[in-house]
Amino acid sequence: MNFEYSTLAGLKSLAKEIQRRRGIPHHQALDLAAEQGGYACFSDARRKLPTGQAAHFPVNVRQNWWGYESREGGTAEISLRLHSPLAELVRPHHLVGYLGACRIKSDNVVERSGQQRHASETQWYVGRIARALQFMDATGLKPSRARKGYPTHDFDSRPPVADHDHFWYDPVAQVHLLSTEPYPGKRERNAAAQSDWEHRHGWTTVYPDWGGIYGNRTDFILCCPNAYAETLADKIEALERSGAALRDEEVVISVWGETKAKEDA
Repeated sequence: MNFEYSTLAGLKSLAKEIQRRRGIPHHQALDLAAEQGGYACFSDARRKLPTGQAAHFPVNVRQNWWGYESREGGTAEISLRLHSPLAELVRPHHLVGYLGACRIKSDNVVERSGQQRHASETQWYVGRIARALQFMDATGLKPSRARKGYPTHDFDSRPPVADHDHFWYDPVAQVHLLSTEPYPGKRERNAAAQSDWEHRHGWTTVYPDWGGIYGNRTDFILCCPNAYAETLADKIEALERSGAALRDEEVVISVWGETKAKEDA
């Protein structure tokens, strides 16, 4: 029986039913549902079907800063729109990794605690939080404390290209994976060692063309078990279609004195 889908949400609804009925992995159910709609696979359907969902949940990310030498301070803040409500996207146990030291102030405000000593440093921290939210929103991956993002669950199996490691978890597939963001040059210098690492552990390395979370011109790299590689490829495709990673320069820096002067004017 063939189905005619009007949105991607309709396909996903059927995939859930197929997964429940047949007891197969989610990514296989998505492909089967796509085939029943006349598409080659789920990736093909994702390219051609409207999502039926606009990014219309506004979120503000902010942190205060205070310069002890300059004796001035202010706030760094950025606004973005997400496909999911903040309360659904981020739960208290997700406030780790890039979201560490953050707290959810309201249904649309994420605030990083503490004060940085320089406005530019604060701008960078706020930018990283915003990009982490973008990444979570597009991929469905959640920050994790678990070191299961390494093949043997410990530092000894860390990939050769690694720097600025962060762990993620797919709650649907129940798989842990790693994001790592080395400075330029390390990826090229360690290409052969990285290939050996993949063969030794049965893992896949992916280099998304999206931007990255850490910033500072680092490369953005994802590593996952081979069995998860196809699912990750679909998530990366969704990430790259979701829009470019926000730049630190888009974080607005305000100075408290200047803000007060404008209010008094």
